[in-house]
Amino acid sequence: MIRGELDPFGGGVVVLGPVGIATPDGAVRPVSGQQGLVLALLASEHPRPVAVDTLIDELWPSTPPASAATGLRVVMNRLRDRLSAVQTDGSPIEHHEHGYRLAVTGDQLDHTVFLQTFAKAASRDERVGDDKPSADVLAAALELWRGRAFEPFGDSHRLSLTAARLESLRCDAEETLIQALLDAGDHDRAAVLATSLVETEPYRERRWEQLMLALYRSGRQAEALRAGNRVRSILAEELGIDPGPALTRLETQILNHEPSLDEPVGTVMDPGSDRVAVNEFIGILRHHPSHVPTTTTSYIDPDPTATECSKPNPEGSPPMLTIVGPPGVGKTRLAARMVAGLTNAEPSNGLRRVIWLDLVDAAFETQPEQGLRDAIAGALDIRPTSQPLTEAVAEAVRLDPTVIVFDNADHRAAVVADLTEELLAACPQLQVVTTSRTPLAAPSEKVLMLDPLPVEAAVDLLIDRAPSGAGAQHGREELAVLAEKVDCLPLAIELIAPHLVSMSPWELARRLDHTLEPVSGRGRLDHRHLSMERAIDWSVDLLAGDDRDLLAAIGAMAEPFRAAELAALVNRAAGEESAQPMGEGPGALEDNVNRSLHRLAEHGLIRPLDTRSGRRWTMANTARAYMRDRSAAADREPAWQHHHAFLHLDRVRELSRSLVDEREEHAVAELRRLSPQISAAHRWFLEHGEVGASAAMSTAMWEYSFFRQDYSRYRWLGDTLDLPEVEGLDDYDEVLALGALAAWAQDRLMVAVRLAEKAETVAVDRGRPIPLASYKARLNVAVHDDRRSEAASWLNRLLAESAERGDHRHHGDNLVVAALGYSQFGFPEQARRLAEQADALASTAANPTAVAWARVALAASAVERAPERAARSYSAAARLARTVHNRWVSGMATTGLVTALRRQGRQDQARRLLIEMTDMWTRARQHGLLSRAAQEAVLILSHPGSPSTDLDRAAEIMDYLERAGHRIQLLPDDQLRFDELATTLGERAIAGASAVTQENLGRRVVDALGR
Repeated sequence: MIRGELDPFGGGVVVLGPVGIATPDGAVRPVSGQQGLVLALLASEHPRPVAVDTLIDELWPSTPPASAATGLRVVMNRLRDRLSAVQTDGSPIEHHEHGYRLAVTGDQLDHTVFLQTFAKAASRDERVGDDKPSADVLAAALELWRGRAFEPFGDSHRLSLTAARLESLRCDAEETLIQALLDAGDHDRAAVLATSLVETEPYRERRWEQLMLALYRSGRQAEALRAGNRVRSILAEELGIDPGPALTRLETQILNHEPSLDEPVGTVMDPGSDRVAVNEFIGILRHHPSHVPTTTTSYIDPDPTATECSKPNPEGSPPMLTIVGPPGVGKTRLAARMVAGLTNAEPSNGLRRVIWLDLVDAAFETQPEQGLRDAIAGALDIRPTSQPLTEAVAEAVRLDPTVIVFDNADHRAAVVADLTEELLAACPQLQVVTTSRTPLAAPSEKVLMLDPLPVEAAVDLLIDRAPSGAGAQHGREELAVLAEKVDCLPLAIELIAPHLVSMSPWELARRLDHTLEPVSGRGRLDHRHLSMERAIDWSVDLLAGDDRDLLAAIGAMAEPFRAAELAALVNRAAGEESAQPMGEGPGALEDNVNRSLHRLAEHGLIRPLDTRSGRRWTMANTARAYMRDRSAAADREPAWQHHHAFLHLDRVRELSRSLVDEREEHAVAELRRLSPQISAAHRWFLEHGEVGASAAMSTAMWEYSFFRQDYSRYRWLGDTLDLPEVEGLDDYDEVLALGALAAWAQDRLMVAVRLAEKAETVAVDRGRPIPLASYKARLNVAVHDDRRSEAASWLNRLLAESAERGDHRHHGDNLVVAALGYSQFGFPEQARRLAEQADALASTAANPTAVAWARVALAASAVERAPERAARSYSAAARLARTVHNRWVSGMATTGLVTALRRQGRQDQARRLLIEMTDMWTRARQHGLLSRAAQEAVLILSHPGSPSTDLDRAAEIMDYLERAGHRIQLLPDDQLRFDELATTLGERAIAGASAVTQENLGRRVVDALGR
């Protein structure tokens, strides 16, 4: 809780989390049930009273009992008793003629304290209160939050808007806190906080902007750009939209290193970290090395802290250091740098001898242990005697301190580990450096994990290694893309840099999508460094058979993927090939896959990604290209891709059936989780001309995609229809009809009509009934063009056909469409009857979308005569639709709620909600609903008593609508009012306005309502 003089909260009513009563010592006693709901309502309206009728409606939302007033008094009396712990001048709850009022002070309500403290912190630039920085004040204010506002009553109709407002302010406070840390130069803390907050609200772009800026100012440019790529993917995959201009501009500024972003901040290394121990170890390597690999090119250090040399300090230094990392990361070169770069030591510093043993040498193949012992003895000039080697080495090292480097110890890990422990036990002065793909698991071992270069350092290396200045001729942004395509691995960068003389970075990057050939490294003498393929081969050779098979399976997965998804693929392949997966019973499959994934990660072939929803995995770009080359060299059908694609087709078919029954929530969650895999499967179908599978995937995903507003998948049906031999499909007419609906959803109206006509022709020619989707596409186009009689004709045919065919799920959907149409055209009774029929069908199926959709129709039929009841129905429909991520129905319900609030005279609430909806429809490119929002904005801004400035804004929006030429039919009396305003506001229109687009229409609406 907040302490000191910063708006202290010493106990009282708490609603920023589970509703309850807080004692002065900070303990919170929850208040649940009816008492909790009443307490939440009283707190939300404080200091105003809440009407008795309002409280009764909230306590008994269906039908209040005859004894409701008495029941309310009982609830109040019990609540007064529970509030006795709160210090007040009189009764904590006062009864007025207008209702009940919570009689506490503002500092006894946690949400009031939060609002006041946030306002105080936000109003000062530097310091507030008792000289505490504004960041401290904001952090203290945010400590008041213990969960969702008004939990568990936040979805109540009366509380939902207040809860949403508080949640929005909480988000604002969190972002203001990050900004305060940025302004104070505390970029590391800002980055930590922003990293956490983008997970809780991934669609708030300001948080991503702050995270990217904090990472950039902390010297972590690569991570900043990766954050930008991540938010771009989230917005595209989940909302089908692009980042806003501010985030896009920041990304460009980071790539260009614009000076306005620069605020360098120093970082302090933890003195107890392993890196310090590594530095101390490096510091004692004062010697003249022998037989150490040398290079003539300049060195760009992958990790400056690892090679930085401090004063000699043998005490406490690790006796054995193992440098590990993925293939091509530069382990050998770093080890050589450690020992070869320190040649100016005084003889008195000791350590004058280095033994460098490359374990790739054939001499160690047949008898590796004896070969190592012989090599060490030969290097130390120890002649064969009866004396054990360890004793002879101990004596030699005592006289002439020594460092042994075991390079490429991967294939000899156990032998090297055992021999090193034996030598170190006898020779405390001995130092050992080892390079390996994975740790050796020796007791004395200290591990230095060598990561790929940061993007900026990788670009510097590309420029340095490209001959004749070819690298400097290209922009750093292009070079960064190329560097990331080869995982910023130094070996790959050195191999690809010479190609910049003849090819652009973009051309090279595109080639690397298919093959590792550009990093072949012709002319190199070291066979391990001849190409990235050889380097990866060295890692793959270390793998067991099951791990190699799993690496091939990973090549078929979309990224990022989960272990369970990979296990399902392995299981399917084993079933089709009558083989036991991973050599174990089916119950152990996922555990075995997890263990194998960790082994592959140790070899640098894949990487883990930890998110709030669990661990996912991704394959290194170079390893993925390597697997593609292996498949091409084998000249065979990529079996894993085949298994992967048809596995997910079967899964989509199964889940799509659940979308229309009570299992919808589970089906939606699974389809969202499998989304990357499903997209990869359909892409494979298209690439390999699997027309039947592509059609099956496209049609099965249509219901999910439309209601979830998954715009990228609207194109799937069109892509399928472009495939050869599509006309031979048995259900070609159904594919055409759904393609017509998809074209309508993309505002391609002429294409929609053409496809619908073709679907009808094909169905008649084949003696099949005309697809219902064709009727629906025709209806939607007619409604869009305001051809009412034609729309009514198609609607009647649609209803009759769906009823006759017994398709209850889609018949219910069609009843809703009809009910909404009747509501718009002024026939509320007919609309109500149809909506009730749809509601009855939906309740039987217990399908959330169907129920929510029917509730929207019921609300639309009642909004003219009972707007308050309609508002409750709209709110319930929106909440239910959100449980299954149904953006279409929740958006329609929320838009209807704006109308209901406006009709109740709750203009401010309608205005705030419409701003939110307009922004959403603008970014989602929903032109029809955006026009509807603009029409609502005109009605809100032009209500009786509106100030002249609001009327001017309404006239400007009206002018845009007139020139856009696209409106949605409103309720009859609203339409009459709107038509009158079109005339009266015409004189206020601003001449010479810019050309109309949906985007600037949305901006005008948001700007007009927000001022």
